Amino acid sequence: MNVVKKSGSASLAPALLSVFVLFLGTALTIAMWQHNHRREQVLLHSAFSAEAERLVAVAEKQLHAYSVVMRGLQGYFQGSESVEYPEFLAYTRALNATSELAGLQGVAWVQLVPRSGLEKHLETMRAQLPVAYDIRPEGAADWLAPIAYIEPMAGANLRAIGLDIYQIPVARAAAEKARDLGEIVITRPLQLVQDQTGDDFQQQVQPGSPSFVMYMPIYGASAVPDTLAARRERITGYVDVPFRVRDLIGGMAREINAGLDFDIFDGDPADPDNVLYLSDAVSHAERGARGEAQIERSLTVGTRRWTFYVSSTPAFRTAVLASGRASMMFMAGGAASLALALLVLVIARGRDRSDRRAQRLADLYHALSEVNQAIVRMDSEADLMPLVCNVAVRYGGFTLAWVGRIDPETGDIIGVAGTGEGSEYFDSKSLSVHADHPGGGGSMATAARENRPVVINDYLDSSLTEPWHDRAREFGWRSSAAFPIPRGGKPFAVLSVYHAHRNVFDDEAMDLLHEMSADISFALNNFDREEQRANFEKAIRDSESLLSTILENVGACIYLKDLDGKYLFVNQQVVATWGIEREQLIGRGDDELLEAESVARIRESDRKVLTSGILQEREEVDTVRSTGKSRVFWSVKIPLRDADGKVYALCGISTDITEHRDNRDRILFLSNYDPLTGLPNRELLHERTRFAVNAAAASSAPLSLLYIDLDRFQLINESLGLAVGDGVLKSLSNRLTAELNLEATLCRMGGDEFFLLLPGSGQAEAADMAVRLLRLIAEPLELDSHRLSVTASIGIACFPEHGRDLDQLTQSADAALSRAKLAGRNAFCVFEDEMRVHANETLQIENQLREALADGDLSLHYQPQVSLTTGEITGVEALIRWQHPTLGFVPPSRFIPIAEESGLILDIGSWVLRTAIAQQALWQAAGLPVGPVAVNLSAVQIYRDDFADMVSQMLADAGVPAALLDLELTERIAMESSGKTLATLADLHRRGVVLSIDDFGTGYSSLSYLKRYPVQKLKIDKSFVDGVAEDAEDQAIALAIIGVARGLGFRTIAEGVETREQWQFLKDHGCDEFQGYYFSKPLPASEFEALLRQVTSGSAG
Repeated sequence: MNVVKKSGSASLAPALLSVFVLFLGTALTIAMWQHNHRREQVLLHSAFSAEAERLVAVAEKQLHAYSVVMRGLQGYFQGSESVEYPEFLAYTRALNATSELAGLQGVAWVQLVPRSGLEKHLETMRAQLPVAYDIRPEGAADWLAPIAYIEPMAGANLRAIGLDIYQIPVARAAAEKARDLGEIVITRPLQLVQDQTGDDFQQQVQPGSPSFVMYMPIYGASAVPDTLAARRERITGYVDVPFRVRDLIGGMAREINAGLDFDIFDGDPADPDNVLYLSDAVSHAERGARGEAQIERSLTVGTRRWTFYVSSTPAFRTAVLASGRASMMFMAGGAASLALALLVLVIARGRDRSDRRAQRLADLYHALSEVNQAIVRMDSEADLMPLVCNVAVRYGGFTLAWVGRIDPETGDIIGVAGTGEGSEYFDSKSLSVHADHPGGGGSMATAARENRPVVINDYLDSSLTEPWHDRAREFGWRSSAAFPIPRGGKPFAVLSVYHAHRNVFDDEAMDLLHEMSADISFALNNFDREEQRANFEKAIRDSESLLSTILENVGACIYLKDLDGKYLFVNQQVVATWGIEREQLIGRGDDELLEAESVARIRESDRKVLTSGILQEREEVDTVRSTGKSRVFWSVKIPLRDADGKVYALCGISTDITEHRDNRDRILFLSNYDPLTGLPNRELLHERTRFAVNAAAASSAPLSLLYIDLDRFQLINESLGLAVGDGVLKSLSNRLTAELNLEATLCRMGGDEFFLLLPGSGQAEAADMAVRLLRLIAEPLELDSHRLSVTASIGIACFPEHGRDLDQLTQSADAALSRAKLAGRNAFCVFEDEMRVHANETLQIENQLREALADGDLSLHYQPQVSLTTGEITGVEALIRWQHPTLGFVPPSRFIPIAEESGLILDIGSWVLRTAIAQQALWQAAGLPVGPVAVNLSAVQIYRDDFADMVSQMLADAGVPAALLDLELTERIAMESSGKTLATLADLHRRGVVLSIDDFGTGYSSLSYLKRYPVQKLKIDKSFVDGVAEDAEDQAIALAIIGVARGLGFRTIAEGVETREQWQFLKDHGCDEFQGYYFSKPLPASEFEALLRQVTSGSAG
C-alpha cells in the first residue's frame, strides 16, 4: 500500500507558530512565579530551622534520660554499704530502663577488685549470680574492674558478665577519667562486647555501627570526694551504661521530621573516622551544592562533643511547600500555554483521511510482524499475553489492548494482561460470558460467548457499550474490537483493542487483527503440545529415577545374573557390602568375591532357579575371599522371562541378616543376664531356683537365699556420677564371683541389689558366707582415681523353713534385710517368723497411708515457737497427724519411716508443704502476726532436682513471702548430701527461705558443714533438753550448741521444753526461742489461732 507524505518544508510553519504561542505564554507565567517563589523560600527556611533545632533537642533529651538512670543508681549505691545482685536486679527492673529508653543495651555494675581479693570475689559472685562467672580477659594488673551485674542478664548481655574493662584501653581511659572528675564520662566510639562473636575484647569500632559506654563513678556509701587523691582512693566501682548510636537514633524516629538529612560526628567533623551516623548516602556537602537549607549544631555528651550537620531534602521541601502558590501558578500558566500551542498545532497539521488509514494499516502490519517474531522465539506462556498487549499499543497505534482469560467453571473473564489507558479499570471490573450477568453485555463478553469478532466503530454511539460511555470519554476510547482466542478447540480468552478514532476497524484492519488472534491461538496450542511432550519425558525420567532410588537405597543387595552366572547389574548395596567397585563385578561371576565353597553353593542355588523357573528362598552364609569374614543373607531369587516365556536371567534380592542374627543372640543373652555385670538376672535366677528347690526337696538337702543390698549406694551416683557407680557394681560383682564355687548363683536384680543362691548350704553355712561377703564388700576399691569404701546389708532365708519357692524365699530374705538395715547396716540377719508379721503390718500401714493421703485423713497440728526474751510467739512448727478410723492415732515415728522406704514421702512432703503454706496465707490474710511456719524435710525431698523451683511455685501460688517459710533439715541431710544438695539449699537461701538444722547434735555433727550451709537456726534436740535442769552433761551439750550458734551467727531454738526449770535454764544461758508442752502442745489450726489472739491481746494490754 502506497501512502502519500507531505514534504518537510510544508509542515515546518505550523510548528514554528505553535512554538511562538508557547513562548509568549511561558514568559508571562515565569514573571508571576518569581514573585511568589521568594515568599516560599522564607517559609521553607523558617520551617527547616525549627525542625533542625527540634532534632538536636530530642537527641539531648534522650542522652539526658540515660544520665538520669545512672545518677539514680549512683544514689542507690551511695545509700548502701553493699548492694547484692537480687537488690540490684529489683532496683533496675523497677526502672524499666532498657524497654523505656531506646538504644539502651543494659545497665551494669562494674566492681573494682584488688588482686588479693580475687578468690573471695569469685566465690561471692558465683554464689549470687544465676549464670557462670569468670573474669576475662586474663591480666596481671593489681586492680581488676569486671562487670559483676547487668540487667537484663540474658541474650548477648551474658557476654559482658565478667568482662574486665580495665583490660580494654578505650574503656579504661573513660572510666579513670570519670573517677578523677567525679562525673559521667563517655568513651570514644567502640564496638560493644555484646556485638562481638570471637574472644577479641579490644572493642574496635566497626564502620557504620559505632557504640558507646557511659561510666558514672561510685565512691562507696559516700558522696563524691572533694579532692582528686580522695576520689582515687575511695573509688569502688562504676555504673556502666552501653548503647548503640543507630538504636539511639531509631528511638528518636517518632519525634523528628523524616524529611531531614543529618550527619553526626564525634569530635572533629573533618576526620572521616569520627562519623557516628549518616542518615543517607548523600553527603552534607553535596546537599549544600544542590541548594538545600543547612544548619550546624553541637552537643556535649559526657566530656565529648558531638556535631550535628542537618540538611533539608526534596521530600522536606515538598511537604512544606505542598500548597505553594508559585508552583501552582507556574503549572497552571504552563498548562494553558501548552494547550493553546497544541490547539494551533492540531489545526495547522491536519491530514487527510486516507493518509491516516494507510498509517494505521502499516502500524497493524508492524504489530502483526512483531507478534509473529516473538511467537517464534518465545518459550514462556506467561510472557505471551503481555507482549501482545504491548505490541498492539506500541506498534499498532491502539489506545488500549487488554486480554481476559475465560474461567471454564464460572464463566468469569479474568484479566491476564493489559497495556494503555484504562487497563486498570478492566482489571477491577467483573466480566462474564453469561448474558444475565451484569458484566455480560459488552463487546468482550459477546465475543467470548458467541465465539466471533465484535466490532464497534463508534463507541459512544453504540447501545452495546452504553454502560461504559463515561469511561470511554475519560480514557479517550472512540472505537473497539474484540476477538475470541480458542485453545485446543475451546474458548480460552478474548483480545480487546481500543482506538482514539472512530471507524478505524474496516475489513482490511479486521483481517489483520483476526490473523493476529489466530497466531496467538496457534502459539497457545503449541505451548500445550510442548508441555505434554515435556510431561511425558519427565514422567519417564521420574520413573527411572524412582526405580534407581529404590534400587540404590534399599537395604538389600539386588542383582541380575545371566544364564552363565555373570553379573548384569548390581545395586549400591552390593558394592558397599562387598567393598568392590561396580565395574569390577559387571560381566564376572561370584568367584571374584567369595571363597570356593560359597561359590559352589550359590551356583547350585542359581541353577535350580534357572532350570525350574521357580522362585527360591533360602538362608545363605557367604564368606568374603579378601577378608575371610562370613555374612548371613536371606536370599530370594526370581527367574526373568522374555516375551516368549523363556528364562533368560535371574533377579536376586539378598538381605544381610547378620546383625539381626547377632541381635537375636544378644536379646537371648539379655533375657537371662544383666547387661552391666554379666551376672544372671531374675529370670535365670527363677529358673535355677526352681531346679535347686526340686533337687533339695528330693534329697532333703539344705538351700539358702541371700539378699544383698549396698548401703547408701545412691550417694556414690549423686556425688561421683553414674559412671563411677557402674564401675563399683562391676568391680564388686567380679570380686564376689571369684569367691564363690560353681554351684552358687550370684544374680543382680537391678540397681544395687543382688541375690545369692546357695544349694547345699543351711543357715550356719549361709551365715558364714554372709560374714565373708560383708568383709569382701567392705574392702576399699580403687576406681578412676577414687578410693571408695562400700558396705552392704544382707538378709538370709532358708529352704524349706522360710519358703518353698523363689517368691516366698525372696519375701523372707527381704524382711531379714530390712531388719539388718535397722540394726545399723553393714550387717546380716537371718529371717524369723515375727519379721513376717512386722512386714505384713508395714505393708498394711503403707497401703492405708496411701488411702489416707488420697482421702484427706492426714492433718497438720501447729506448735508455737516462743521467744525466750519477749515471750512473743515468733513462729510455728507444722506437725503431721494421722487419725486412722480403726487403728486410732498413728504416731509419725511409725509411718514416716515406711513412707520414706516406699517413696510415699515425696507425696506426703509435698502435701505438708502445700498445706502449711496455704494455712500461712490464711493467717496473713486475717492479719495474724504469725512468724515463719517450720516444715520438716526428708532426705528424699531435698534430693529432687526441681525442689527449689517447686517450693517457690507453692509460695507464689499462695502469695506467701519466702521469709515466712522455715525448712528444717536433719543432720543426715547435711552430712550425707552431695554438692548438688548444697546448691539446692543455696538456691533456697537466695530466694529468701529460712533454713534450720533439726535435732542438732544427735548425729555426726560437724562444724565444717555448718560453715558451708546457708542455715539460720540450730534446733537443740529434746533428748538434751530433757536433762538441762539437773544433768551436767546435757547442760554442757546445750551450752555448747548455744555457743556454736552464737559464734556462727545462728539463732537457737530448743524443742520439747516441758518444765519451768528447763525454760529458766535455757533463758538464762542465751537460747533464743523454745517450743514444747510448757507453753503449748501442737494444736489444730483453729485452736492455734485462738491461742495466738489470746497471747497477742494479752501483750497489747
